[in-house]
Amino acid sequence: MPIATVSSNSERYDLKSLPGAFVALVELSQGQIMKRQEIAIGQSMKKSGKGNTDTMDVQIHQRRVTAYEYTHSIVDHNLEYEDRNGNVVLIDFQKDPKAIDKIRGRIGAEIDGYIKELNNFDNEEADGSGN
Repeated sequence: MPIATVSSNSERYDLKSLPGAFVALVELSQGQIMKRQEIAIGQSMKKSGKGNTDTMDVQIHQRRVTAYEYTHSIVDHNLEYEDRNGNVVLIDFQKDPKAIDKIRGRIGAEIDGYIKELNNFDNEEADGSGN
């Protein structure tokens, strides 16, 4: 029988934007992809008084999506930062919701690219199918 569940095996990516650095990523499950999509577009609808004015508010939540992806995709890495006391500390994407604010943009862009590649998000966004 074919196994349809997400593997716990990770894929290691050496970062070109930071020589010596790496991230190990796992593929997101279908449920995690659905949660990612829910976070990506927050929608609310409102109906007003007698005039029944309907409005729809769509908000893009890219920061929350990225934090979610990093929390659920990155299972190992060697990315560090220097704290206020001068100590070198491993970035903790699991416990620190603002961890993505600590890394350089080009490093984050490279990690984002690997997450998209591993989960095939570029094809999903291109064809709109969600598959």
